[in-house]
Amino acid sequence: MSIKMGSYKMTGIPNIKATVKGKKILDPRDSATRWTNNPALIVRDYLTSTDGFTLAAVPQNGEGREAAQSLYRTTDFCNWTPVDSLRGYVVENMTYSPESPNTVWAIVNHPDASTENGIFSSTDGGINWSPSTALFKDRSFRSILSHQNELWATSVRFEDQTGWIHHSSDSGLTWQEWSLDFTDYDNPPDVQILTSYTDGLWFRVTQTLKDELWNVSLTNGPSRVYRADTKIMNGALDTDGALYMPLWGQGIAKWSDETFTLLNNSPISYAVRESEGTMYLATRPLFSDFGCRETVFSDRN
Repeated sequence: MSIKMGSYKMTGIPNIKATVKGKKILDPRDSATRWTNNPALIVRDYLTSTDGFTLAAVPQNGEGREAAQSLYRTTDFCNWTPVDSLRGYVVENMTYSPESPNTVWAIVNHPDASTENGIFSSTDGGINWSPSTALFKDRSFRSILSHQNELWATSVRFEDQTGWIHHSSDSGLTWQEWSLDFTDYDNPPDVQILTSYTDGLWFRVTQTLKDELWNVSLTNGPSRVYRADTKIMNGALDTDGALYMPLWGQGIAKWSDETFTLLNNSPISYAVRESEGTMYLATRPLFSDFGCRETVFSDRN
């Protein structure tokens, strides 16, 4: 819709209102399907609609409803169906395409050492899955992220303390990778993605009670940035490119201009996220039920 303004018709900026008719909804009272603004019918349609789907993974085979199934799918949150095309695999994590809601990528590991672990994709909402070219028998895949049409994943081989960063810019058709040498570490490390940006990735390398902040850029490869004296929970970038990280038991840390700073009076938090220029924290309120809440993080210093 377009509007052409003219002084002969309008004396100022118009206040435009529109009534939009969206999806037609079934009314079970008379079995008619029609447009409605009835909130009860809208909620009922949302909960029972087959247009959307949810995927959930259990961390080990045998912990779900079926022994050899890790991934389950539902369209109504009540009836869950095991995904047969990944039977036997343990689904470690999943990420959704920002462009196509039915496209999902998953990292999977198999208990049988003779079976390849790696990255699989689905284009039909998680019903059928196909392997990518990133498949290996001697690596355990740990995390995956889809952001701005870029795919990132991490894997490790605990036996010789080696890690890898995997990157694809063509929806998983081809992959670039960087190796990480952790042989000087006291314990076999884990590699977990924090967040990504246009030309690179922030990730954490975990050690007992102490994590390291790492970065990989498409031009310069991976580099160790900072060693924290506690666990890094997760991370998010603000619109200026500063990285915010909740630290276990210590509040919020900020990495900006090559400096790692613990923010004054920042609350103990479990997660941070950015949405449309605003930073949000999942914090623990200081009262008896210890539930989590989401708090707007306005003072970033």
